[in-house]
Amino acid sequence: MAFKTFQEESRERYGRDFCGDKSQYATGEELKKGALLRIADALEKMTIRHDELIADRDRYKRWHEEDETQFRKLDHRIAGLRGYIKRLEKRTKKA
Repeated sequence: MAFKTFQEESRERYGRDFCGDKSQYATGEELKKGALLRIADALEKMTIRHDELIADRDRYKRWHEEDETQFRKLDHRIAGLRGYIKRLEKRTKKA
């Protein structure tokens, strides 16, 4: 018998064979197990999408911060050039 973790074991497909007779139904416990397994599958799918959303958010946040840094640098460059233009204008008025 090979070792199996509970996590691996919980992912197994459980069920039983029903004969072709329509009068045979699943028991209440079997229905509960089936519902819990469906819920577990849905949660696993939700966590995958959740991880993708977190990665997207982090990527957009990083891009926004890079853009903000670039805009700040450009604003400082423009302010410096305006100051330089004013100094040149003052020099030309004196001459």
